[in-house]
Amino acid sequence: MTLLTTVKVPVSLRDRVRRNARNHGMTLGDYLDKAVSELEQAEFIRAVQAQKPDDAYVAETMVLDALSAPITEPWVGSVPGSCTK
Repeated sequence: MTLLTTVKVPVSLRDRVRRNARNHGMTLGDYLDKAVSELEQAEFIRAVQAQKPDDAYVAETMVLDALSAPITEPWVGSVPGSCTK
């Protein structure tokens, strides 16, 4: 069983939350839970985006990008008897 408590907020705020919960087909508690979870996720994303990658990460990413680049074959067709596309 979930324990319940009372949160004292201005009536106008309670009414806004209640109206939005109803518009989304949610209970007041579920709506507040979703709102807080989304705020926590947004804060986490902002914190991650604020982090600057270290030099080793940047160097490794550059190597991986180079290794995954499309392979070009300038020799195809330039040597007599070689395959052509």
